[in-house]
Amino acid sequence: MSGFLFLLAPDWIMRKATADKRRGITTVLEDLDLVDDIALLSSKFNDLHEKTGRLTEEAARAGLELNARKCKTLRTEYANNRESIVVNGWEVEDVEEFPYLGAIVDKEGGGSKDIMNRLQKARSAFQRLGKVWATRGIGRRTKVRPFKNLV
Repeated sequence: MSGFLFLLAPDWIMRKATADKRRGITTVLEDLDLVDDIALLSSKFNDLHEKTGRLTEEAARAGLELNARKCKTLRTEYANNRESIVVNGWEVEDVEEFPYLGAIVDKEGGGSKDIMNRLQKARSAFQRLGKVWATRGIGRRTKVRPFKNLV
């Protein structure tokens, strides 16, 4: 039950923070959130600045605090504004790319870096299974089954 309640708190805070003003990249998509990972989306810096402030306020009302050292901003290559976002008196780091839910998000918006990252992780995992592939006691069919499921 506590896991369920943990999921409700960030969702409730986001709904309160974005309730009366919709300023995402479309009129529908304001944020992406899963458990304690939240990605605020905005096409204008001022909207993002306002949204971050409202999120900080709503989180404080619920007894939570944003960790500014874990927050990141990512601007597309078309962004002109170079002002910083401030959370709880700390300037949020501006990055070129960052991992979000296992995927690499970068300012170019393409998926090539993410695909290369996933291929490298798969290669590494299969190399660690080298002893399994070489074992004669395990049938070929059994060895191929995880390969098909994972690739």
